[in-house]
Amino acid sequence: ICIIGAGAVGVEFATFYNQLGVKVTLLEALDRLVPLEDEDVSKELLTAFKKAGIDCRLGVKVSGAKKARGGVSVDTDQGEVWANQLLVAVGRAAVSKELGLEQAGVQLHPNGFIKVDEWMRTSVDSIHAIGDVVGGYLLAHAASHEGIVAAEDIAGQRLAPMEQTLITRCTYSHPQVASVGLTEKQAKESGHEVKVGKFPFSAIGRAQIHGETAGFVKIVADAKSGQLLGTHIVGADATELIAEPALTQLFQGDAWELGRNIHPHPTLSEAVMEAAMAVDGHAIHF
Repeated sequence: ICIIGAGAVGVEFATFYNQLGVKVTLLEALDRLVPLEDEDVSKELLTAFKKAGIDCRLGVKVSGAKKARGGVSVDTDQGEVWANQLLVAVGRAAVSKELGLEQAGVQLHPNGFIKVDEWMRTSVDSIHAIGDVVGGYLLAHAASHEGIVAAEDIAGQRLAPMEQTLITRCTYSHPQVASVGLTEKQAKESGHEVKVGKFPFSAIGRAQIHGETAGFVKIVADAKSGQLLGTHIVGADATELIAEPALTQLFQGDAWELGRNIHPHPTLSEAVMEAAMAVDGHAIHF
């Protein structure tokens, strides 16, 4: 199979078919896998994919595809790619036409997604919108929380607005990828002086027991206050581990507080603790 697009959906299906024994060719126009994630995460995932035998081709521009020789021929700027099947995973389009939104006065973005504020209100105060149709992170758990924010606003019980930077992003590849907040590059571009703590799963006993030692936890913090700006995990159960640093960031906690929380042993969560301690150079086991 040939998969066009190495974002979350593309790498998830690449993992799925690879583990079924299918030869997978993964094409990505940009220069790295999961290009919205931290660059270190992209590098680690690429290493894991190559080790698994997935043919990752980066910086490839696709110009077309056609049926050929009992399969599909994909035309690229680096030559033809032939496969039995083709999966296009290059994003999603909003289904907002023919709903009468314009007639109701609801404003849309040029790409068709509905414009909303932090309370999920559209340009018409009495109309709210949630889910994939409003754009942003097209994730089920994000849509669910947007529904809570909208319901509270409708009921006149505003508690907390929708904060896009606090949405956890989870990719169910192997190894898994999970993140919250800013990447290291984004934090620097936002004007922050940063300090970074990083800890590998290879130094975690539980990861060794399960033979899942690939990956790491990376924490980006403000250099002066230590406040968490972003957490990036690639490795076993990354999607389970991201909730704790996300909660810390929600309550504007710092790396010291996260590192001082006593984590049970032996667990993968110790990597979160060690990465938090590593922000100030105090990691113990690596």
